[in-house]
Amino acid sequence: RGSPSEGGEPAPVTWYHYNGLPPGGPRMATLEITAKGGVAGPAPKTQQDHFIKPVPGEIDDIVQAHPDDKKDRPDEWNTWRFEAVLAIDDPDVQGAAPPADYKPPLFTNRLAEFAPGTGSAWRCRSCYANRFSTFCFGINEPSSTTCEHCNKVPTVEDQGWSIWLTYDELPGGYKRLVTNRHGPKALVLLQGKWPGSVVKSLDDAKLPSV
Repeated sequence: RGSPSEGGEPAPVTWYHYNGLPPGGPRMATLEITAKGGVAGPAPKTQQDHFIKPVPGEIDDIVQAHPDDKKDRPDEWNTWRFEAVLAIDDPDVQGAAPPADYKPPLFTNRLAEFAPGTGSAWRCRSCYANRFSTFCFGINEPSSTTCEHCNKVPTVEDQGWSIWLTYDELPGGYKRLVTNRHGPKALVLLQGKWPGSVVKSLDDAKLPSV
């Protein structure tokens, strides 16, 4: 009923979704959609390369969601912790230089919380970066301060180990990435049309399956 606002202050709009097939149905779901980011623009007519070489200290990759959080709250992906490796100035990584106004959040100051030898198993950043050629993901025992796989002593300067961040601490692009991986497929689909939209189910805690 209606369409999410494409201009001005967005207002919530009620939509109805019917699924007649098991196991998700039959079910009529009432959804409230607030399209905070408006409608996604048209795709470019030709493929464009937008890869920007990451800034040292920003997130380079999300490794995984925390297994305990997934087990304890399987449907609440936006309350989980996520393991992240940070970017370094790697000469083997090719990409466009960041624009002058590119100011991503940097997390180097969080490394000390998860440093090798401080009580938790840790992942070697160097091993993770080379995982496709070595098939080694670099997990080390909590007491170890040298990587058991590559024999390197990781340092803060080389962003040498992974860290854990909550969903709320992730930059917007990585919130979208983990939502696409772990969120309800109905939400992923709707946010493809209305980026950043807030979607609520008015008659059930869970959004419908697609």
